[in-house]
Parts: sequence; structure tokens; C-alpha cells
Amino acid sequence: MGQALQKHTFGDAIPAALTRQKGRKPKWLLSDYGSLIWELFDVGDARTITIHWDAPLGEFGRLGEYRHLLESAKRLVYGIRTGPFATARGALTQYTLAQSLFTLIYWMLSRHIEKFEELEMRHVEEFKAGAVRGAHALLNSRGRLQRLIEQKVARAGFSPEDSQEERLAKSLDCFPWRTANSQVRLNRREFVDQLGGSQHITSEIADALSKLEVACGFYSDPKQRARALKDATESIAGLSAPAANDEGSEADAAVTQALAEEDREEDEEEEEEAEKVEAEAGAAAQVGDMPRGKGAPNQNAGKRNGLVNPQRVSNLLLPLLLLYTHRRFLDDHICFHPFRHRDLSAEIKSLGLGRVGRTPTVPVKVAITLIERSARWVMDYARPLLALMKWVEKHEGVDRRDLLKIVRARPPKLEGPASPFPIIHRGRARPEDALADLAEASVAVRSGLSLRTALVFLQTACVVIVAAFTARRASEIRCLKAGCIEKDKSGKYWLRVFIHKTLQDYTYIPVPDLVVKAVRVLERLSKSARAASGTDFLLQVKVPGSGEVRGVNSKGEPITSIRNDLRNFGFFVDVPPLEDGTRWCFAPHQFRRFFAVMYVWAYDYGDIDALSFHLRHWNRKQTRRYCTEKRVGRPVTVANRERAALILSRAALGELKFAGRPRLLKAAERLCARMARFTHVMTAEKAAPRIGRLLERSGANIEAFLWGYCFSTASGEESGSDCNKDSGTPRTERASPGTCSGCSKILRFTPHQRYLRGCFDSHKKVAESERAPALMRQASRRIVAKLELVEDIS
Repeated sequence: MGQALQKHTFGDAIPAALTRQKGRKPKWLLSDYGSLIWELFDVGDARTITIHWDAPLGEFGRLGEYRHLLESAKRLVYGIRTGPFATARGALTQYTLAQSLFTLIYWMLSRHIEKFEELEMRHVEEFKAGAVRGAHALLNSRGRLQRLIEQKVARAGFSPEDSQEERLAKSLDCFPWRTANSQVRLNRREFVDQLGGSQHITSEIADALSKLEVACGFYSDPKQRARALKDATESIAGLSAPAANDEGSEADAAVTQALAEEDREEDEEEEEEAEKVEAEAGAAAQVGDMPRGKGAPNQNAGKRNGLVNPQRVSNLLLPLLLLYTHRRFLDDHICFHPFRHRDLSAEIKSLGLGRVGRTPTVPVKVAITLIERSARWVMDYARPLLALMKWVEKHEGVDRRDLLKIVRARPPKLEGPASPFPIIHRGRARPEDALADLAEASVAVRSGLSLRTALVFLQTACVVIVAAFTARRASEIRCLKAGCIEKDKSGKYWLRVFIHKTLQDYTYIPVPDLVVKAVRVLERLSKSARAASGTDFLLQVKVPGSGEVRGVNSKGEPITSIRNDLRNFGFFVDVPPLEDGTRWCFAPHQFRRFFAVMYVWAYDYGDIDALSFHLRHWNRKQTRRYCTEKRVGRPVTVANRERAALILSRAALGELKFAGRPRLLKAAERLCARMARFTHVMTAEKAAPRIGRLLERSGANIEAFLWGYCFSTASGEESGSDCNKDSGTPRTERASPGTCSGCSKILRFTPHQRYLRGCFDSHKKVAESERAPALMRQASRRIVAKLELVEDIS
């Protein structure tokens, strides 16, 4: 990859308005600017991404035929990563913008608008109204897909007497297809691309394609085949059942019968959906504000009232804003602000979709259960599974049937929660794959896992441990390499990881022994896969009994779907259901927020700067918003308040020696005294809930320092804050041991006093040393003078 970056240095096709250095091409653009195919280099070890500019536009031809629209689209995708308005750091953002531009252009052409400058405010309002229901609803992909299928089927000329092989032969002349594992499959991506403007394949379109595969004789995955038989959601006119004596005729006949009842079922579904919409009026549409439904795919988990994920709506509306902000670099652009001078987040909120891009905070009980189950896999189940994998690899030449009989009897029967044993053989059509619902499929395999599934789950368990105890993003975990654990001179372990989003460089993260164990398991699990693929990435597995490597593509780039594996593993280990009975769908990024919650509880002296550095945020303001924002950061706020209540309770009951008497401590002492009259045994745990309500009513906040706790109210009505003379609200950035020494809001315990005493002794030693430089002695004298004012220190 380094050689490729050195080759492409100059590009004469780049418009002069986009670059200050004439002919200079950015390193991330591996192709020529004027090409219709861009290969974009991402960050670090992330995969390269390709953008095909000659995108299909359905009945309107291809984008390459509209040179002015193509040129503006290229300049936008280029300009968001290089230039004065650059905001993107990776290729994925550029790819998403390109897909959104394709959707906007197709929508414009369908309304006879052939230039961006012809867009008016009424067009923008119409586009926004459709965007809230998704790209496919905006472009009527469902109806156009139906018409496309009907045209293809008419060309194929199916008849009721056709066998499955005959229907497949006819389908090959009409439908795009590909081969994989010696199976002829429908090329779904190419087929949907013929619609034009489509960004992704939704579950609704996937169901229609599954039925098309079954009825046309293409190979279909057992799970998709079951879903096609279970839910008929798309009408495919003209398809007939094969002869009754053909293989699979019973399944195909069921599909044909389902198609015949399409109209009646569709009407019933629409009536039920209308009732749901009316009952759920006013409910939030944002994915982050609601629990994930049982077995629901992530992209559809948040649909309420027909509205889609706010992030997807934001992606659709972003081109409109960029066509205005980048107008000085575009020949064809929007001449007015499309959102009335509001930013994109405010515009999304005005559409009733809530905030964009916020990850839901996983409930503590649910998260702890998943982490505990994952730790069992890493500590208890990993060794026998890896031994079995190694044994299978050594006996690859043994007859398959004999090998499977031995494998079935070989694994030890380790009992425990979420145990993978016994390991049993399942053929190509595994029973769990025949279940369309992910939760049902995960429950079905609890009686016995195939070795392949068990190894994937073992990899996922290791990912959970790494994510929970290091707060790393999915992209960072996906690109971990063998040998990423290093040990320093003091015996502490560090994780070497590449930060794609902010640093865009390697850094070191301190890790506990459990993370070290998880990484060691991943190294053993991926050893044979790394040898076969020639790469060092940890998240890859060689499928037992075959040469297939799961986790890297043909280019050697990591492609493991952590989100999907994590969701399936979460269902399998049987985490507790939510209050409404549904199951939580896990996502990797949720563990970053969970880490922040645990950090508040685990470290009395932890501050926002340390957390910000560990998360590798740009500044503490970003971290504070990350942890304390409404709804998203509520668990962090609650954890902080509960800890403050427990501290006050122990101080009020005299369980801890302290210095300083803030006003809140006096109130806590009076409350504990009243409670003691009616309680035989008075403990801090009993008093903490009552004191917690006191803190909530007063709006109190606690800030932990190495030299004590600072208690304050949000209103700042109290006076006496030494770090802020203007009002009572403390200015924590001005806080220091000397500043806080006589403040009425500070509360210190024995550990704080030991820390301050140590600082006092060390600086006094420097101040009295004749060998120390004069500047250091002078600085230490000033610090000693301030520390002498602190109570119980000098």
C-alpha cells in the first residue's frame, strides 16, 4: 500500500479550485481524478473503498451521461476530505456521501430537474418529507422493483412444467448471477443497482429477492429460504411452481401459494400497521432512544411510525447542505441555504427524529451478564475449543464421516452458563440456519454447536472483553494484529492499537490481565488463518475442514462483521430481557459508554481529562458531552450521584475521617440522625438512597480531585467558592490544592491527605536541596507555601 501511495502523486485532471498546489493529488486518492472508478485509501489498516461514478439511474441511463452533475458530485466527495471545507477523515464517509448523491440525482431526474441550480425550496421540502422514510421510500424502490421483476420474468418465459434446472437455465439469461462455493446465486447487489439510487438492501427488499431466488431456481441460504416461506411480503407475478417430482418442489409450491395470497396478506398488514402507527403516535423514532427489538436487524430496529434511523436521514440530506457550502468550488450548485441557516442536527431534530448518531447506553445488568459469559468463554471454554480445532487441522486428510464421528465424542463436557458443549456436526442446511428469527436460531444451538459456530463465538467473546475493558471502537479492534500486547519494565501490559478516528496513528492503551488473556486466545485462534491469508490481523478464523478463511477479503483487508457476531452471541448467552420482555441487541460502540460508567464507579480520583485521554477524544469538552448528555449520558450521571451519596453517607456516619465540612455534609448528618431514630442498625448503604434524593433535589454535583471532592450545586446559589469569585459555581479548571485548601465545598479523606503529604514532602526536599536548579527550588518553595495552608498536611 505504501508503494501505491508514492506512485499517485500528481493528477492533472483535478480542478484548480480544489487544490492549492497545482497538479498535486492527495495520498488517499489511489486512482486518477478523471476516472469513473475511484479507489480510496482509508486510514491505517482499514480496507480500501471503491466508488463507481458511472452509477445506474434506472430508466434515466447512467450518471456518466450527465457531465455537470457528475462533476459537482466528484468535487463534493473530494472536497469533504481535502481542502478548506474538509471534515471527513476516512473513505467510508466519502463513499456514503457518493451514495447519497446518487439518490438525490435520481430523485431530481424523476422530477425533470437536470441541474442542481434548478432546485428550489419547494423541492428541498419535498425531498426532506420523503427522506424521513428512507431512500427506498423516497425513490419508490418497492414499486420499481416489482416492475423490474415482472419484466425479467416475462423475458424468462417460465411455464408450470419447467423443472428447477430448466427454470435456472432460463433465469441465467435474464438475471445477473454469480457463483460461490460451486453454487449459482442471484447477484443481489447488481440486480438492485439496476433500480438506480439505492443505497442498501433493506429487509423488505431482501425478502422479495429471497422469494425470487427460490422461485427462479437460484441457490438460496436456508435462513433466507425459511424467511421467504414464512413471510410473503412482495408479489412476484408470473412465477409458476416446478413439477411435483422435482427436488425442492414442496418448498417452491409453498412459495407459489404464498404469492397467490399476496394481495390479501398485504392488505391485512397495512391495516395492522395503521393501527400500530396510531397507537404509537408521539413515540420517538430515534434508534438510540429505544431498546433493540428481539431479533430485529439494526438498520430497522428503530423504525417507528414509518420513520427510519436519523443517521440515514442525515446522510440523505447532507448533499443538499454541501451543495450550498461548497458553492464557490462548484459550477453547478444550490444558490440558497436549504435549511434556512440551521445546521444539519437542528434540521433533523425539526423533522421529529431526535438526535443523530447517538449510541444507546446498554443497561448495566445486561452488559455485566454478557461480560461475565464472555469471560467464561475466554477463561474456561477457550482451551478445549482451541485443542479441538488444532486436532481437526491435523486430521484434515481423514475421511470426513470418520472424522466427524470422532469430533462429536472428543470435546469435554464442561458445564456452565452459555457452554458451547457438546460440539456436534451439522451439515450445510443446519437446523439453526432454517430459522428466520435470529433469537430463535441462537436458542436452537444451545443444545449443541458446530465447531465453526463455536469458534466464531469464541472470537466474539474475546472482542467483548477487549471492548469492555479498553473502550476501543469496532474499527480499532478489527485492525488489531498479532503481537499487539507489549509488557513494560514494570510488568504492566499495554495494547498497541491504531486510532482511526482522531489520532490516525498507533498508540498504547493500558490493559488488565483479562484483556491480555483474550488477545492471547485470538492469537492462537487466528494462527492457521493468518498463515493461510498472509496477514497479521487477529479477527480471522480458518473454517475447520476447509481452506476457507473468515475475516479477511481477497485483498487481505479485515472485514469481520463485529456487530452481527455480537448480536448473535448476545442472544445465545441468554442475557436478561428488558422490562418490556424484549432482548437487547448489542453493538460494539455501546461498550465505550459502558466503560465511562464503570470508570466513574471504580476510580475515586478519576477526572474527565484522564477519561478523555483514554477514549482518545480531542478535548475534555467532547468527553463531557459524551458522558453527560441527556438520555445518552444519564447512566453516567446516575452513577456519579450514587457515588456522591455513598461518600456523604459514610462521612456523615463517621466511618471515614475527613477534613472540610461542605454544606451538603451538614445536611447529610441531619438526615442520618433522623433516620437513626427509627433504624436499629444504621449503615451508609441504608442512608445512601435518601441522601441521593437530597442531592437530586439540590442539583448537586461532585468533582473528584487527587486532593479531595468538590461539592457544588448546579444553580451556584452557595457562596464561598475560592476558584470562582464571581459566583458560587466552582471553576474546576482553576482548582489546585492551594486554591481548594480553605474552600467550604471541599471534602478530604485519609487517601487525599496521604497524597498531599507526599507532595509536601517531595517539594520541601527539592526546595531545601542545594543541588537542585534555582528555578526548581523557587517553584517548589511556592508549592510548599500553598500546601502549608492545607489543613492536616503541614
